[in-house]
Amino acid sequence: MEEEHAEQEVAVEEKAPPVPLTKEVCSSKLSGLHRTRNGLSYAYTKLDISGLNVGDIDALSTFDHLRLLEAENNRITNVGVLKNLPSLIRANLTKNEVESLESFPSLEYLQELYMAENNVDAIPSTLKLRNLRFADFNKNKISNIAGVESLEALTKLLVEGNALASLEGVASSSLTVLKAAGNKLENLKGVAGVPSLVEADFSSNVITSLEGVEGVLSKLTTLLLAGNKVESLDEVKCLQVLGALKVLDLSGMYKGRHESKRGGGERERERGNKRAADRCDGCLVSSTSSLLFNYFDRESSNRAGGISCTGVA
Repeated sequence: MEEEHAEQEVAVEEKAPPVPLTKEVCSSKLSGLHRTRNGLSYAYTKLDISGLNVGDIDALSTFDHLRLLEAENNRITNVGVLKNLPSLIRANLTKNEVESLESFPSLEYLQELYMAENNVDAIPSTLKLRNLRFADFNKNKISNIAGVESLEALTKLLVEGNALASLEGVASSSLTVLKAAGNKLENLKGVAGVPSLVEADFSSNVITSLEGVEGVLSKLTTLLLAGNKVESLDEVKCLQVLGALKVLDLSGMYKGRHESKRGGGERERERGNKRAADRCDGCLVSSTSSLLFNYFDRESSNRAGGISCTGVA
């Protein structure tokens, strides 16, 4: 125990304070010689300063031809200086110490933004990135993603391992992939605000109700809900409106409970639920076969490609 404590102290002591980025360091990390946007000259367009323990990145302001920025695993807190990089297409700021995106500049050409493992608490409506197509905000502290409405070209959003408790207020006509596993979602209210959704992952939340799923999600083909807390088999009824659904994962959600003290009627309902679940290795869906278009028997064979349903409790 003492040895472990000593190792922790050494680790704390060895964590050096962040250093400012210098022009000299930048110059040594440049690559990718290409024509400038105006076509009149050549300039280096990629900078990789990953793992250099830098905090202050103001030195970037003079490298206005950069298109690709790799700044992973540093100590960056302020990203306002990126306003001086108007040609930026990809910015990788994974594993830094950014707490807010309020000062994130409007970058016309930015298409990919990697912000995983920072301390960001929200996606603000002030985030104006009209050509952003991919955003990775995994493992932050985000509790609100309503700001995605301002990201009019965004097609893929990763917000796994955050603090999302609700999807209400979310609106995006462009988003096709939403991965929000490992949050605090209790239901799916608000997901109908993303009508173009094709793939959704809400695994490992605390969802007890599937309320919020609506027919407007006509393009949804993959829905992952494993490891949630839905216990009522009746909750699955609402999924019958998902006409394009092909992959559905409800594993780990249904576990029968048989307590001798409960009333006979309740025990009988649980026995029925358990039998239904046992017929598909614990898959919640089969128990509503009469309501959910005989999910495994009839309609799945009528659909192009069929439906893959995983559900081992």
